[in-house]
Amino acid sequence: MSEDDFEKFLREQLPFRPQHPDFERMAEVTAQMEAWKAAGIPPEEAFAKIVDVYSLSYMGVQRAGLNTPDSFASRRAMVIHVADAWTEGFGYGVLFERAGGHREEAT
Repeated sequence: MSEDDFEKFLREQLPFRPQHPDFERMAEVTAQMEAWKAAGIPPEEAFAKIVDVYSLSYMGVQRAGLNTPDSFASRRAMVIHVADAWTEGFGYGVLFERAGGHREEAT
């Protein structure tokens, strides 16, 4: 299947899939992270190459605590999940920037 045929297939099968170059870069970064996970490299080890993991984790928990309702004790599991998502998103953002960051839409 040629690259043009593949792009046509994606547009037909996934009509709401973004066509912006930034989406492609995000997909590449996500594939990189998934490959690290598949190779048994834990996220904290992968992130240690780009940011201080303790600082990142601490900030993630603080952001989660500020953005979830009720007391910290009653929502511990929610805070952990939100912090994990925030931390992972931060790492993906750094990798996105390192891969070249935002690109103007192709014309």
